[in-house]
Amino acid sequence: MMRPTQGATVTLAFLLLAGCRGPGGAAVGSDVPPADPAGAGKDIALIVFIGQDQACACTRDRIDKSWKALQEALAGRPKIDVHKIQWDVDEMEAEKYSALKPVMVIPGIYFLDDKGGLAGFLQGEVTAGQIAAVMAGAAPSSGAAK
Repeated sequence: MMRPTQGATVTLAFLLLAGCRGPGGAAVGSDVPPADPAGAGKDIALIVFIGQDQACACTRDRIDKSWKALQEALAGRPKIDVHKIQWDVDEMEAEKYSALKPVMVIPGIYFLDDKGGLAGFLQGEVTAGQIAAVMAGAAPSSGAAK
């Protein structure tokens, strides 16, 4: 029989391993419908990118690729405020956004409307196309980003 601490250790190890997948692993890109279904396609007023300062190489790579994809998706668009925070540095601020939708795989990208409502959410390694789809009000496909 497993002791509670052993179960917690096994669970933590699984979560850490699941977050560190190589290029062939399934990155997570998930969308969240707006809290107000009539709000689909609302203008995005703020994008919050939650990364991590101290990260393993595979997580750092995922963060860097998703940050680059965000910059590509924003190129040529009207100015949208982007707020970048680090989960392990700005934990209290990150938790505020995590209360809207929990981050399971770093990075988490929150798309907020002008009232601070959640208009979309992506996490893990994502593409510029997935980000553009959220900004256009379309639901991006969840699953692995190529």
